[in-house]
Amino acid sequence: MNREVYGYDGQTLTKVVASLYPVINLSVDQEDNLWVGYLNGGTAQYTTDNFSSSWEPSFLKNKSVTKVIQDHEGGLWFSTLENGVFHVPNLLIGHYSLPSSSRIKSVVSSGDQVWVGMQDGSIFEVNEKTKKANHVAMVESPLLLMFSNQKMLWISTNSEILVYDNTLRLQKKYPALANDFCADASGNVYTIGGFRIRKFDAHGN
Repeated sequence: MNREVYGYDGQTLTKVVASLYPVINLSVDQEDNLWVGYLNGGTAQYTTDNFSSSWEPSFLKNKSVTKVIQDHEGGLWFSTLENGVFHVPNLLIGHYSLPSSSRIKSVVSSGDQVWVGMQDGSIFEVNEKTKKANHVAMVESPLLLMFSNQKMLWISTNSEILVYDNTLRLQKKYPALANDFCADASGNVYTIGGFRIRKFDAHGN
């Protein structure tokens, strides 16, 4: 099967795309971007005036993309041979793959960093720019995460409250349950749970 795409300007035929994967579809969206669908190679988006670089949706990696359609609201629909149809209502919504099959229990973010608590107790730190996820801690099943104004990560599990600094070193541990966290302008942290409201200072005391 052909692994190349050619462009024709009315006079000259020019090779614009060369791929390791067989090309099985060409689609154009409303912004006149060209989408090249590959067999077992996902899809790549090219602007029609610049084929030197492309953008490839990571969630379609290794899929065979047979068609790309953009609806009247700007959402994109991707049909695949392996897993049916994918709908992306907004391409600005990022997709992150975590190296865990456990269910997500809680997510909190600050700046370029995102922390994800999994049902099995794994805590992952995800960099929004690189989209890399690093396993940073293992706790009892986390119920709730919060990142405070003082750059402290607060984690509530089924039996205790854990406080980590911005380098993910454990600073404090309390035998208590928190169903919710909130912080005031002074950096104090309040926990709600077990029919109690607890107040901590900015350092977790």
